[in-house]
Amino acid sequence: MASTAPALEGFVLLAALSLYALVTAYDVTFRIIPNQICLAIVAVGVFRHLCDGQTVQLLASAGSALVFFLVLSLLCAAGLLGGGDVKLMASTIVLVGAGKSFDFLYYTLLAGGILSLVYLSVGMVLRVRHRHSHPKAPNSNGSHSGGPLRLRVVWRAECRRLRRGGPLPYGVAIAVGALSALGLQPM
Repeated sequence: MASTAPALEGFVLLAALSLYALVTAYDVTFRIIPNQICLAIVAVGVFRHLCDGQTVQLLASAGSALVFFLVLSLLCAAGLLGGGDVKLMASTIVLVGAGKSFDFLYYTLLAGGILSLVYLSVGMVLRVRHRHSHPKAPNSNGSHSGGPLRLRVVWRAECRRLRRGGPLPYGVAIAVGALSALGLQPM
């Protein structure tokens, strides 16, 4: 964020962190990236560029986002990428700016590779453990021991997806890529 005032810079980073935390939560829990979050990311990006007086940068970012969207839509049509991931990546280009789009892509691919390795490793461990384990008996009150109910439900669903080799929550990698690209910009 080259010439961004400190207050605006802080707002943009806080908004981005909040929005990408929501993306991560939704994608891990439901494997869905809501349109409203993508629109909010675009709005923060537009706000950032306009407040900085970077109309040309905004237009370049919008053009880059369109190109990314079209290219990634082909990957989506081939079943290699989810539609939510496509719209999230395109909206992120508006936020980070055209000049940081390749940094964003690099960090997203790096985070996606690490995420893939983690998921493959944990999936293999869970498949082996699942073959050799028996279901836990409920406690006397009928519930299973563990943490908060919602986290247990999400964890169980994630374990089921991992054992079956289900899709990755690639929104997590996109969020890491976006925040990394934003953090690399000079202050």
